Amino acid sequence: MAGHTDDIHRDAAALSNDALIEFRFDYELVLHNARLGIEAVDERRSVLMSTFKKYVDAGPRLLQLLGALGEAMHEVDATRPVAQGVQKQSEAVYADRGVLMAQLLAWELTGLVPRAEVQLVRDGSGLIDAARDVLAMVRLTEKYPVTKPKLICTDEEIAAMVKRAEALLLVVKRTGSRSKADSAHARARNWQSRIWTLIVQQHELLWKNGVQLFGRDVDTFVPQLGSKASSKQRKAQAGTPDPVTA
Repeated sequence: MAGHTDDIHRDAAALSNDALIEFRFDYELVLHNARLGIEAVDERRSVLMSTFKKYVDAGPRLLQLLGALGEAMHEVDATRPVAQGVQKQSEAVYADRGVLMAQLLAWELTGLVPRAEVQLVRDGSGLIDAARDVLAMVRLTEKYPVTKPKLICTDEEIAAMVKRAEALLLVVKRTGSRSKADSAHARARNWQSRIWTLIVQQHELLWKNGVQLFGRDVDTFVPQLGSKASSKQRKAQAGTPDPVTA
C-alpha cells in the first residue's frame, strides 16, 4: 500500500486473519486519545528511562501507525460498494447504527444486555449488516425492556431508524449490490483491520508505560483509544502520582 513504510507493511501482512481486530471507532477520537496518552508518558519519559532498563518509547511508532490507518480508511471509503441511488440512505443507516451501537456497548458494560447478544451485533460489517444491526438493536430493546428508559432516542426517532433500515434492505435486495461487492473493498477493509490491530498492540505498550507511571490512575492519563472521557478529566486529576516500580 502506498505511503506505508516497509516495516509497517511487513508487520501488518504477517498478522493472521484470526488475530485481526476490526476498526469500529471514530478516527478523530482515537487520534485524540492516543495523543493524550503519548503526551502524558512523554512528560515523564526521564522517570521511565531512569527507573526501567528496558523502557521502549511507544509513541512515535503509534503515531506512524495512526497515519497509516488514515490512509487505509480513505481506501475503504473509496472502494465501498453502494447501490446506485442509495448513497444518502446508506449514510443515514450507518449513522443510526453508530448511535445505537454506542447505546448497546453501554448496556453491555452495565450488564443490561448479555455480552453474547452484543457480540452477535458487533460481528457484522458492510451495508446490509449495518441495516440488519439497526433492526437487531431495536429488537433488543423489546427483549430487554430495562434498556428502554436508558435510550437517548425518542420512540419517533427509533421508528424512523427502523423505517430507514428496512427501506435500505429492500433497495439492496432489489439491486443485488451485495453480490456485486467489489473485491477491492474487501481487501481495503482487511488492510484497515491489520493496521488497526497493530495500533491496538502498540497502544498496549504505551498503556503499560502509563501503568508504571500512574498506577491505577492510568486510564485518566493514557485513555483507551475508543474512550469518550474528556481530556478535562486528566487536567482535573489532583497531583501526579509517583511511578510504580513494582
